[in-house]
Amino acid sequence: MDKTKENLTEKKLALLTGRDFWNSNACEELGIPSLRFSDGPHGLRVQAEKASDNLGLEGAMPATCFPTLAALGCSWDTELARGMGERLGEEAAGFGVNVLLGPGVNLKRNPLCGRNFEYLSEDELLAGMLAAEYICGVQSKGVACCVKHFACNSREFARTVVSMEVSERALREVYLAPFERAVKAGVGAVMTAYNRVNGVYCSENESLISGILRGEWGFDGIVVSDWTGTYDRAAGVRAGEDLEMPGCKFTPDELKKAMAEGRLALADVDACAERIGRFAGRYARTEKTAFDPAEHLAFARSAAEKCAVLLKNEGALPLKKGASVAVLGAAAEQPYIQGGGSSHVNAQVVDDIIHCLSEKFVVTACEKGYNGNGRSSARLRKRALAAARTAENVVLFMGLTENDDAEGGDRSDLFLPACQTELLRALSAEGIRPVVVLCAGSAVDASWDGMCSAVLYLPLTGAGTGGALARLLCGDAVPCGKLAQTFPLRGEDVACADSYAKDPYICRCKEDILVGYRWFDAADLPVKYPFGHGLSYASFEYSRLSATESGVAFRVRNVGSVTAAEVAQVYVSQPDCGHAVAVRKLLGYAKVTLAPGEERAVFVPVDRQVLAVYVEEDGRFVTYSGRYGVAVGSSSRDLRLFGEMTVNGAAPQRPGEGEERRRRLVVQVKSDSAVPPAEERGRITVNMYTPVIGLKRARGLFGRLLYRAADFYCTSKKQTALLTFRYLTVRSAMQFAQFDLAQAHGFIDMCNGRFFKGLKKIITKRED
Repeated sequence: MDKTKENLTEKKLALLTGRDFWNSNACEELGIPSLRFSDGPHGLRVQAEKASDNLGLEGAMPATCFPTLAALGCSWDTELARGMGERLGEEAAGFGVNVLLGPGVNLKRNPLCGRNFEYLSEDELLAGMLAAEYICGVQSKGVACCVKHFACNSREFARTVVSMEVSERALREVYLAPFERAVKAGVGAVMTAYNRVNGVYCSENESLISGILRGEWGFDGIVVSDWTGTYDRAAGVRAGEDLEMPGCKFTPDELKKAMAEGRLALADVDACAERIGRFAGRYARTEKTAFDPAEHLAFARSAAEKCAVLLKNEGALPLKKGASVAVLGAAAEQPYIQGGGSSHVNAQVVDDIIHCLSEKFVVTACEKGYNGNGRSSARLRKRALAAARTAENVVLFMGLTENDDAEGGDRSDLFLPACQTELLRALSAEGIRPVVVLCAGSAVDASWDGMCSAVLYLPLTGAGTGGALARLLCGDAVPCGKLAQTFPLRGEDVACADSYAKDPYICRCKEDILVGYRWFDAADLPVKYPFGHGLSYASFEYSRLSATESGVAFRVRNVGSVTAAEVAQVYVSQPDCGHAVAVRKLLGYAKVTLAPGEERAVFVPVDRQVLAVYVEEDGRFVTYSGRYGVAVGSSSRDLRLFGEMTVNGAAPQRPGEGEERRRRLVVQVKSDSAVPPAEERGRITVNMYTPVIGLKRARGLFGRLLYRAADFYCTSKKQTALLTFRYLTVRSAMQFAQFDLAQAHGFIDMCNGRFFKGLKKIITKRED
């Protein structure tokens, strides 16, 4: 290779990793400009240049905090999703951002996942439809979306080492389906997940990236790693992962070595560089455009109203304007509007909840009722009870915290902090049944709801929460949200409850296609609040169902006294085609706003992809002929109309066997119990792919001491997300530390007992 070609190859290798935490490399010789990335599923998290740090966490510039994706999912509102995307795109362009890291479309397999607040739904159709509109909105402003995390990133515990073991059918029908809709919507970029799928890391999974994403779906954008989510970078380039983020100083040297050893071809490098070049040509921009922060905040307030879900109402809501209200709970003073982790927005403005409530009601008192750190306090509880006795109405804030709804860790159970339920019981003992405002990014235990008169669920609704809440409580706005995730009666009723986060290295998706409400229906389990549930201040009647394979038609009438929106849901039951199928699954929906007494005809088209079964033996989707059951209603368990439609397709292969297969699957899930992994013992030789937790068994004393110190520090901070470090690989840690390859090897030497040899490499930045 002559010098010119060698120099150009080195430039291409540099393109395949970032320049720093947020920017990609440019290449003048190839005419490829740099790209700027930003977190921002529900608001831009753009780091000021002067505040730059290795972790990209400090000095985020103020931006609009829109409702989280968990809230957007509860809106069931595609127009809202597009509108939110448009405004996120405007802010991204205003900050000079080329690529917005979102939306997250991983499914809510278990309520305990700490990152559920960043995901849309437990149903792949709902998640995919909303994501598609969000993407179109953002990209209409010239900014690329980067849909994430591809694929099966449905738990946070040990996310960087775990292998999600999933059948090909469940992978295709359930976990990949929202990504496919995102690709069909024209998404510009796809981010790979930290985890493995069936033993292969997503960042180097050729079947997922080159086979399905590019080959079958025709994706023509770029594939980006999650931040420090690369392992064998040469394998990633071969698989088609174009860009590693953030920048890694030793990646070019690793790739050059892999090429010299024949493990990486120049053609693979060229393909990645060409895709980055095409993408940069599409989305790179240097000019910043203006946007209207006031209009964005007004939109955020309106969006929060549409995302709220009225779980229970015994006639307590709406409250009368001007009535006296005692406000209890720490979250009233410090509103809980978003989760913790990389998506956290430095909100430019946050509504003051007490001030907003005071504009509609006479707020007689505002008492925490317990300590802000989550501990019970007899003194504060006594003050709260005294305040409650003197008011016409009591509004009690309950919910999780940013340590519970947070990236990097999962909750241990469904329960709210004990201090909150203790306060509710104390109120109930005095005959006071408050209106509960529940703030949480995922499903929680709600066994306490018998002690309150109403429950209004705010799934982390952003900076406009205060204004939205005041309007909802007084009836100026009518709740119209529906649950995008089932609220189980008990945590142990969830299909994967016993195995969800037991083993760091293996997580078996044993429920197969029966994710979310499909599991509870198949297992015939009662739930606290079903998927699709949400009450209103109005009532609706359904009538005149007719269904064909082209679509489902029916009528909805508002029989209430206020104008309100209803999400009319259509569910389908597949015929017994020989495969285990769900009792019913979402076929489509329509959100309609009706004045009192108004009736409207609704038509929901049939998406044949929803009807299809992935047949593993044939490696393809098949839609079978037969009579499909159709049910229409206000939730997955509040079904008002029933009918059938005839669908033409392939002849069933084993008719009559499907129901028995589903029964056996349910029995197997219920009977399987997870076996905790055996404790690992003995010394190990550390390498680049060793998880940091392995350092506690390192051959060298330095590695063991370093792990103890780091573990003590992160544990003492009591932040779940910090504990993620335990399962980072050594390579990822070296990437964060901005070591070059010699220094990384030096660190490994020190951990393996070659302290001074390794120290020399770190100091000199040279191999022996």
